[in-house]
Amino acid sequence: MSDLTYSFVYDRAQAATVFQEIGIQGLILAMLARIPAQSAWEGCLVYSGEAPENDGAMICIGTRGPGAAEVQEQIVSAFEATGIPVPAIYEGGPEPRVELARAKDGRWATP
Repeated sequence: MSDLTYSFVYDRAQAATVFQEIGIQGLILAMLARIPAQSAWEGCLVYSGEAPENDGAMICIGTRGPGAAEVQEQIVSAFEATGIPVPAIYEGGPEPRVELARAKDGRWATP
């Protein structure tokens, strides 16, 4: 797997106003349902990690592996299209804390 990692943060409270009572993985899976997994992304990991601010209000989502930059761009676009702002986007990111999904056989699979 490639070492390329990208990440972004979103505000937990703002996301809860759009998607009530849904956890981080459920939210990411809802966003990924809008994004067909490309064959070039095979093995790309989508995960949560420690947010740079680490104040509990922000959630950090990382992408690592083949197509990580494109996957991040697509997820950020899906967030913004549903009304969840993404205040910061990063090149690089934290180590994975929780694996949320991985591109496998042209689909998004959960661990």
